[in-house]
Order: sequence, then C-alpha cells, then structure tokens
Amino acid sequence: EAGAAVPQQGGGGSPMYHSDVEIKSGWLMKKAESSWGWRKRWFVLYSTRIAYYASPESRGVVKTVLLSEPAGAKVEVLQNNEQDFRIHTQGRSVQLRAASA
Repeated sequence: EAGAAVPQQGGGGSPMYHSDVEIKSGWLMKKAESSWGWRKRWFVLYSTRIAYYASPESRGVVKTVLLSEPAGAKVEVLQNNEQDFRIHTQGRSVQLRAASA
C-alpha cells in the first residue's frame, strides 16, 4: 500500500508515523532464528525498511528490518544457492530464500 504509515519510537515510547512508499511485496522463506527450519512470510519492501507478516491479510507486523540505519544495510547473495540471500544491518542478520532467482 503506497503511502503506508511507518511506526517509529517517539518520546515516552509512543509511536510516531511518517509516510513510507511500498516498492514491492511477495512471499519469501525466512530462516527461523531459533531453529534450522524455514517459515513462509509475506514481505513488503518499503523505501526505508522491509516488513514481514504471517500473510498478506495479516494486520500485525511480525518484524521490521530497517534499511536506513546509520551504517545502512548490506545484502549478501549466498554462494550455495542464488535464491538465498542475507540482509545484514547493524543489529541483526536475516536469511531469506526466494522461490526463483
């Protein structure tokens, strides 16, 4: 959804919102952080972040990966499979798999 509101923490822990533009959306597999398994998630790429949900109809964001952090984000295509890639940010790393390259 173009122009979707993006929550950001304001003073006192209350969210503030600004406009963010949706670029692309679709299904990706995300490697679970606590296990070896993969989970199918609906991803939405915005101009400053990637958010993922349990499904396109889901209203609650599972997590958000900020792409506009001071150090920026780095995308690494994994050599073992061109459909697998990792997004590295200052605080975390997320491994994803597309259905096709």
